[in-house]
This record gives sequence, C-alpha cells and structure tokens, in this order.
Amino acid sequence: MEPATVLPIPTEGCANGTITLLIFGDAGLEYIIETSTNLMDWGTVFTTNAPAMPFRWSDTAATSPATFYRALLNP
Repeated sequence: MEPATVLPIPTEGCANGTITLLIFGDAGLEYIIETSTNLMDWGTVFTTNAPAMPFRWSDTAATSPATFYRALLNP
C-alpha cells in the first residue's frame, strides 16, 4: 500500500474559537483531516468522501493554542 498523499490546506478563517479550512482536491475520493499539537502525534478528526470540491471543514473543538492540521488523501 502506498503512503497517503499530503495536501496543502489554506485557512479560510478563524473566528469565535472556530477555525475553517478549505480543502482542494478531486471529488469522490476519501479525505482524512488530522490534527496535532506537536507535529509528531497525529489524530484523525474527520473523514469524508467529498462529493464536490473544494469542501470546507470547521474545527470547533480545538483546545490547544497551537493546533496543526493536515489533509490526507486515502490511497
């Protein structure tokens, strides 16, 4: 199995403790959004088979003052 492809994620906005990401890619593929507070340990917070692109995802549960995000394209 090939490793997942890491996609760049532009931040669309941050307001009232919620950060919104705009994910670009190909429709119909499975995307995994992961977060980390130290860039070493990553945890999945959202998985989708996006029917249309780009899609928006909002994190309303970020509790760390430094939260990192990545989007993976599931192989």
